[in-house]
Amino acid sequence: MANQTTTKPFLRIIMTMGGILLFLTSVYLLIGAYAISQVTQIGAHEAYADTPATFGIEYQEVTFPAREDELQIAAWYIPNPDADKAIIIVHG
Repeated sequence: MANQTTTKPFLRIIMTMGGILLFLTSVYLLIGAYAISQVTQIGAHEAYADTPATFGIEYQEVTFPAREDELQIAAWYIPNPDADKAIIIVHG
């Protein structure tokens, strides 16, 4: 009889912790799904509408060929009259 009375509170704690874990996991996955849906949209994004001119920086739109494909990479060239070299920064 004593074993059964100590099992019920323990079982209640395990069930409560499992419910909390399930709830937190669901919230985490829903937030992740929303974030992915916002970041991976195809088409124009308001977040990417800014150019250097938005911040008062003079620039030129340029393109150059990719090394392996016949793709043209679009870029911004921000001139610096004091420099004799340029830095190309890409992601991926």
